[in-house]
Amino acid sequence: MVCLKWSDIDWEQKTIAIQRGAYRGAIEDTKTVISKDKLPLAPALAELLLAWKSQSEFEWIFANPATGMPYMSPSLQQRWIRPSGEALGIKGLGFHSLRHSYRTWLDSVGTTLGTTKDLMRHSDIATTYNVYGGAMSHEKREANYKVVSLLLSNTSDEAIKTDEATS
Repeated sequence: MVCLKWSDIDWEQKTIAIQRGAYRGAIEDTKTVISKDKLPLAPALAELLLAWKSQSEFEWIFANPATGMPYMSPSLQQRWIRPSGEALGIKGLGFHSLRHSYRTWLDSVGTTLGTTKDLMRHSDIATTYNVYGGAMSHEKREANYKVVSLLLSNTSDEAIKTDEATS
């Protein structure tokens, strides 16, 4: 899990520098050079973080108030993420599930695979492609219909729309 300090954020450039992670109670450098990267910070998220910073008394962005240190991922997952998922009817929700979802959402907005690889901080595109995510069913259907339409140029769009409406 990434451990972020307020100093990791460049508020002017709207980036977050990934410097370290926590694993089994230890805070260490990231696993790879690719993992240690700057990621874009969306303006809306920057606003939320600034509001949080004004309330925070710790150097860590997501500090445990009892210790002032970052939460460890098993604690976050067991105390907050899994119960929240179960309340929504999602069993076994965890950080890995969220990474798969992120990959799927990147696909759904038309992100190129290279950009997805970089945003997920993978050193090998095969990891991004073979391990994480995939298109959502609706997007698969839409993409497939577009290709079929190209191949079968004599097939009317109405036939495709009729089939789509019955699905």
